[in-house]
Amino acid sequence: MLRIGITGGIGSGKTTISKAFATLDVPVFNSDECAKQLVLNPIISAHIKTLLGNDSYTANGTYNRAHVSNMVFNDKQKLEQLNQIIHPAVAQAFADFCAKNKHHRYVLKESALLFETKLYQHLNATIVVIADIETRIARVTQRDNSTVAQVQERINNQLPDAEKIKLANYVISNNNDSLVLEQILKIHTQLMQD
Repeated sequence: MLRIGITGGIGSGKTTISKAFATLDVPVFNSDECAKQLVLNPIISAHIKTLLGNDSYTANGTYNRAHVSNMVFNDKQKLEQLNQIIHPAVAQAFADFCAKNKHHRYVLKESALLFETKLYQHLNATIVVIADIETRIARVTQRDNSTVAQVQERINNQLPDAEKIKLANYVISNNNDSLVLEQILKIHTQLMQD
């Protein structure tokens, strides 16, 4: 079974593309959704509280994303320590997912930071989803009610598409004028034959 990573900058549409692969009976592991669930695990939440304080969780036990973001945004050491708590748990969940789906030809691992965290080095191949900046900003401002400046700042903090393309095995252009399904089917056919 092949382990294929899929990534893309904010607003590129990687989740939509992943859902299209899922309709082709390809199991998709969403790293970000997994991490959101894992931070609620009592053992992991205890480590996060030790690192970032009890304010990392609200009184009713939900993850206080705003507090955690503020704590790690300008502190690379704290961000690295937080990642050392969460990433191994996500990696184990992905290993379990692969074992459960080993009868499939390949699985997709969707991750926003596939290249930044060097996770791609543990995969057989990678797909990067790209879209022009204007399209990405329009998608995110509509989806998240963010301002253009907020979205631009998030884009600026991510690895540029040109760098991702250099590291990727496959590229899907997901602008509103591109034929995405043809690109997905071409990659799917190649992966089913490899």
